[in-house]
Amino acid sequence: MKEFENKIYRRLLAPVLACLVLALAGCSQDATEAEAPSSPTGGTYLTIVTRGINTTDDTQYEDYVKTLRVIIFDDAGNSIANLFLQNTDDDTTDEIPNHTPQTGDKTEVLLDEQNIGQISSGTYTFYCIANETGYSNTKGDLLSVALGEDKDISEEDLDDMQVKFTEDDIRKPTGTKYMLMSTKQNFLIRAGEENPITIVLDRALAKAQLVIQSTDKITDNIRVSLPKDKIPASYSLIKQGTIRSSSSTLEEGTIALTSTTNEPFDDKAKSENNQYVSEVVYLPERSATSADVALYYSITIGDKSYTDVASIADGITDATKVNYNIIRNYAYTTIGIYDPAVGVTLETLTYTVQPWGKGGGEHTFN
Repeated sequence: MKEFENKIYRRLLAPVLACLVLALAGCSQDATEAEAPSSPTGGTYLTIVTRGINTTDDTQYEDYVKTLRVIIFDDAGNSIANLFLQNTDDDTTDEIPNHTPQTGDKTEVLLDEQNIGQISSGTYTFYCIANETGYSNTKGDLLSVALGEDKDISEEDLDDMQVKFTEDDIRKPTGTKYMLMSTKQNFLIRAGEENPITIVLDRALAKAQLVIQSTDKITDNIRVSLPKDKIPASYSLIKQGTIRSSSSTLEEGTIALTSTTNEPFDDKAKSENNQYVSEVVYLPERSATSADVALYYSITIGDKSYTDVASIADGITDATKVNYNIIRNYAYTTIGIYDPAVGVTLETLTYTVQPWGKGGGEHTFN
């Protein structure tokens, strides 16, 4: 764990210590509570510790956290804090008074009446958004603008906000755009006591991959694509209990998927019989009540095409229990068994789904 200096400030106001421990959903490692810095009587010290993610290797698109916004509401729905924290060694930000990034990934935040005010005992709602930079809402506003502390934003605004999904989001970006993550959780805070809080970040997208297996080598050319008009053009910023049906989709046409020589990300799909492994794609949440409206890969093997065979779904053998919804922070693998001995067929589809795996180490924002 990275160690950071603890500083005590004279102008700290409310008598509560909040220690936030963040982890990606699906991490199996236990998150131990961070040691709380000492605080003078009547003072407030907020420490945010991120665990199970990556703050050092920005090539790890799925796990890296560059920025973290924390918006806090009291039980009356009043916004009492909108903090923008930046993982950087050299950049500076004016978003938080006395917020000075330092060498070695140290970030210190002075909480005073300018950004948090007086806190009393009660239930508080925490909205946390990671990596907002580069994303826009469906109104065309950058998230960094729409979520800014100068905005009079409400819980309803955050719950209703839809993020725009584009064709470029299908693949890992090559620039400085990282996986959007978010969470909403309620906590009882008792004034005058230490309040360790565990927050779990959900990746806002799902990921998927197609694998075709055969005991015989497939010599015919294999082409795979996804239909654009079946992919939602938006998704909720904050995870909802029920996936909303998107009112719009991407444009007409298809997205061709390249093959990869890498092993599938799901260990269950690793086999010496793998004849085709698609690139990993990232998808927005998608509601599907039945196989008729599921999202299917289009597959062509030689001169034979399959358009409604290989769906992205959660289920294995019982067709009545297959779930065709696509849910954020889950990884979907579709495995098709190809048997050229009985003609050109693609049969015995297997669906595997799993919570997204572990991230990297841990990081502390003071």
